[in-house]
Amino acid sequence: MKICFIVSEIFSFGRYGGFGKLVRDVGTELLKKGVDVYAVTWRGKKQRKVEKVDGITVYSFPYNPLDSITSHLSSYMESLPIYKAIDADIYVSIELQISTYIAQKAEKKKKHVVWFQDPYDEQAYKDMGTVDKNYEWNFKRKMQFYTTIGILRHVCQKVDLFLTQAKTYTPTVKRLYKIHKEISFMPNPVKIYNENIRKSPEPTVCFLGRWDPQKRVELFLKLAKKFPHITFIALGKGHNPKADVKLRKKYRKIKNLQMPGFVTEDEKHQILAKSWILINTSIREGLPISFLEAMAHKTAILSYVNPDKLASKFGYWTRKGDFERGLKRLLKDDLWVRKGEKGFEYVKRFHSINTVVKNFLHNLIEIKD
Repeated sequence: MKICFIVSEIFSFGRYGGFGKLVRDVGTELLKKGVDVYAVTWRGKKQRKVEKVDGITVYSFPYNPLDSITSHLSSYMESLPIYKAIDADIYVSIELQISTYIAQKAEKKKKHVVWFQDPYDEQAYKDMGTVDKNYEWNFKRKMQFYTTIGILRHVCQKVDLFLTQAKTYTPTVKRLYKIHKEISFMPNPVKIYNENIRKSPEPTVCFLGRWDPQKRVELFLKLAKKFPHITFIALGKGHNPKADVKLRKKYRKIKNLQMPGFVTEDEKHQILAKSWILINTSIREGLPISFLEAMAHKTAILSYVNPDKLASKFGYWTRKGDFERGLKRLLKDDLWVRKGEKGFEYVKRFHSINTVVKNFLHNLIEIKD
């Protein structure tokens, strides 16, 4: 079987988001099972037209989300022959997108799957617009949004299988895209660490994500000032180098705050393993992989967002943005320990890489046959 993922990135070439990590993790496991795995992505820094990443054959085309519509159309047209050249049995779109439509046009007789990861509705843009002007819910944005929705509703009529990584998305995508087919729950995978999880003897919390406007990392950095007895570790960096440097200079004198930037997978594992609590300050999220990674390390979650009620079940949901109160609550009577243990049992049951890949492959085989 040959499958092709349609995704914005491949967790390389200067882009390290959750979509790319998902494809890279699932793709490498599928290769072990004898599946030919391809991916089509937007072109990243120093990325050639064709690359090999962990055995996955990655094709790319030039695309910048902030470019004009004319530029986007040109990019999409450039990608069309790529799908024909790959000639996969199944095309899997990581999120419903215009590229799903292009792949359908290129390969009409092949199977097409959509795996919802982070669908944006009207409220999502309104929330994002409060912290990032690129998402402002203005006339131009509305026109672009509803035009795209109209195209994607047509695309959905020809999709063979719908999957979603979070149950909370189902009502949203059914309303947006007028989907009448069943949408199957297909959780994202995470590596489960049964050993080598040793929590720091001293209270330690961490932030894991891009230092971009929607993540509101400054709320985490400010919180460090109020809890000098707690070690705060802010992982990640921003896409805007100037903004990133400015934040680091502003908060570098806080003695209990560490800002290591982008770290290796092994370093991230070590930090999550010793952290008591993961703090997520985003104005909005889908279901972030950082939640699953934290839970796989018995780390409780303190978050403003609560997808699939994971924050409220396995940590504290600070729905009004009072992170100070939430942190105190989790620390009181070691509540973070009990929440972390429950989260670990949950991801072990539903999100282990072996379980997810087995179920994912089973679904693909069913529609192929």
